[in-house]
Amino acid sequence: MIAWIIGIITLLLLLLMIWRLRSERSESGSNSRNFSSSDVSAPLCRKINQNPKQTFLRSANMKAQRTFLLALTSTASTPSRAPSRAIHLMCGMRCIKSSWTIAAAAFALICLIASGCSAPSSRATKAESTNPQQTGLANTQQAELIHQGQLIFDETPKYAGSYVGNKLACNDCHLQSGTAAYAAPMIDLAGLFPMFNKRAGHVISLQNRIQECFSRSEAGHPVPEDSGEMKALVAYVNWLSRDGAKGKPYKGRGFVKLPALTADPVNGKSVYASQCAGCHGSDGAGVPPVLPAVWGSDSYNDGAGMNDPAKMAAFVFHNMPQNHPGTLTAQQAWDVSAYIHTMPRPKFNQAYKNY
Repeated sequence: MIAWIIGIITLLLLLLMIWRLRSERSESGSNSRNFSSSDVSAPLCRKINQNPKQTFLRSANMKAQRTFLLALTSTASTPSRAPSRAIHLMCGMRCIKSSWTIAAAAFALICLIASGCSAPSSRATKAESTNPQQTGLANTQQAELIHQGQLIFDETPKYAGSYVGNKLACNDCHLQSGTAAYAAPMIDLAGLFPMFNKRAGHVISLQNRIQECFSRSEAGHPVPEDSGEMKALVAYVNWLSRDGAKGKPYKGRGFVKLPALTADPVNGKSVYASQCAGCHGSDGAGVPPVLPAVWGSDSYNDGAGMNDPAKMAAFVFHNMPQNHPGTLTAQQAWDVSAYIHTMPRPKFNQAYKNY
């Protein structure tokens, strides 16, 4: 929109310059018949004889240029041709100057209109390209693998059920197919690996990180690195990271930062009843696969990141309630997370402690 407004202004200026050029041509033609050579000094005549074009171009205003024309008339070798020579030079110099100005303005106008019509913002481009089947990938096989990865990500128990121990999907924590800011998004994630993982106590790969999620958040067991499910998930995460710079985190990485507050699980129970139970149920079981369980056998185990009240509070504060996200205070987010933390859930299998 702004580009169009600037383009219209540029067009108006362009028309104004054309009108001024035509007016000056008429003015210079009529005034040349009224010049008198009595006002011309000898030094000016000498300058003109040496370099007439430069003398004209350096004349600061119309009056000075008229004086120049008088001098040009006085120095002409053939008096009868002097007026036409003067007018020709004046109009020629002005046409050259105005032509360059008009050309520059026209070029600027074309660039502005082109940029306004054809350059979508990077944010819009990213929002429109969350479906790998709509991006026109040249490699059909790779596109299918990426699409399969998104299906596993969005409906993990359905498409990778043999590795899942509950009814949670990756999409239940990494919202909007892993693209929502401050909901642990997958965008630009691949370039951060390998990285040191404090919980595991060693450097991990992207595949290791995916195995952690299956072992902890989905209460199952690690997906083999050479399996079709792993290859599809890695392809999907790499695709979401296609525009990122290696080692540079996405601006919505992880969760929002909350101050460390003293949580009150008793008050959290009241917050849960009024703000959360409508979706997740009074028993915390949810309605899988649409609404995830937050405790009980179908929820994450006690080794998952969401079992940390600080992490859950940051997630809840920015993303919940789902129908009115961001309406809870930081204290309410801490309180309800502390309450959920007191509820029963599956135990983490220590055989997978390296993940």
